[in-house]
Amino acid sequence: MPLYPVALILSILLFVGCGDIQKTQSMNVEIAQNACRFENGENCVQVATFRQQEREEDKKIIEAFVALDNNDTETTLKIFDELWQTTKDPNYLKESIGLLLSLNQFTPALEKTQQFLEIRPDSQEIQRTLIAILITFGDLNNATKQAKKLIQIEENEENYNLIGSLYLVSKEYQMAADSFKKAYSFQQSPLILDRLTNTQVFFLKQVNEAIAMLETHTRIRGCEENLCLRLARIYRDKGDIKQLEKTQMRLYQEQPSKENFELLIQVLLFNKNYTQAITFLEENIDFNPPLLLDLYRETKQYPKALEFARHLYNQTQDPKYIGVEAIIEYETLKPPINAKMLEGVIKKLRLALAKTAELESSGDPIKGSDLLYNFLGYLLIDHQVDIQEGVRLVQKALEYAPHSPAYLDSLGWGYYQLKNCKKALEVFESIPKEERKKEAEIEEHYQKVKQCTRRH
Repeated sequence: MPLYPVALILSILLFVGCGDIQKTQSMNVEIAQNACRFENGENCVQVATFRQQEREEDKKIIEAFVALDNNDTETTLKIFDELWQTTKDPNYLKESIGLLLSLNQFTPALEKTQQFLEIRPDSQEIQRTLIAILITFGDLNNATKQAKKLIQIEENEENYNLIGSLYLVSKEYQMAADSFKKAYSFQQSPLILDRLTNTQVFFLKQVNEAIAMLETHTRIRGCEENLCLRLARIYRDKGDIKQLEKTQMRLYQEQPSKENFELLIQVLLFNKNYTQAITFLEENIDFNPPLLLDLYRETKQYPKALEFARHLYNQTQDPKYIGVEAIIEYETLKPPINAKMLEGVIKKLRLALAKTAELESSGDPIKGSDLLYNFLGYLLIDHQVDIQEGVRLVQKALEYAPHSPAYLDSLGWGYYQLKNCKKALEVFESIPKEERKKEAEIEEHYQKVKQCTRRH
């Protein structure tokens, strides 16, 4: 959750160099010089005095920062205290505060911060410093009181954002949301909107209000700072898949990165919007070629699938694409399927497996070869071309994936076709019950095997 971590507050607000000190000195000398130029000699004496003081002051400043370079922070702090006492320039207090905070000396830093504010109570910078120190002490109550004083000094984005963060830490979620809204109203900061909608969704359950704000902002100003991603997550968690798809589409169109493209494809596939997914994948052909090939098959675009499988084999020389081509040809066969019709399919599958075995023997494993072993094995079993060989091929597939329900189904079905019902039942009962129930074909085979064991 985006809060105001102490380290962040300190790094943004506190570390002030000697620029303010030098600026003050230069201004004092310039005023005195102007007085000398236009007035009498007495003022020229004052100029000389200013210059002498400035030289002494410069010498002390140099000594302070030399000591700091030598990690002698005690001497540096002592010099700043002396300069504060002699000049009453609050910038030396500011230098001391910054150094003390860098050393995690919060108690003396608190004292000097309060001392500074007695002189300049309207200093927003030091007010924020005081708030940061109070947070380190766990004093959220007084930190919030100081934040309210800041808002009385000036109503601006930073001050409302700060008090909103304090309310959030204090679990005053509605107050936090109201403050973030006011902060957002100044410049419509996407970071503050992110904090606001985070508070609305996770703590106040104001999901519809968060959606309205995010939709309005992103329509006007685009998908800034991952706001569309937040909006998409809200739609996903709400189960509004239609709006999720629209948001991911808009995000990709505005910010066409690889990550956003991948998210869009995931949503399209979840929604089974295969036509749109194919269109995008065709436009980004190198993103995930195997996925595009699977979608051609899923949508029964077999001519495209065959052509693309051949293209991928020519491009990669990966033999699995010969096998995929054979599987696609099998999927296009119209029943009744006879041995003659299967000849070309079996020949290509054998060729794919032969090339696969050749590559694997040289120590180059082929991803997906288990699928080809199982497919050819099941084909030989189910069409009773060569059941024994089919069982051997399925066993080979199980070497790659020993717990695959699909491969165990093929093996059990092979034993069933060999009339070894007892062994078939053992295989089917090794498949978890919930997995059997998921696939109608596996459950159908299992029931037939059980009937067979009863008969024998």
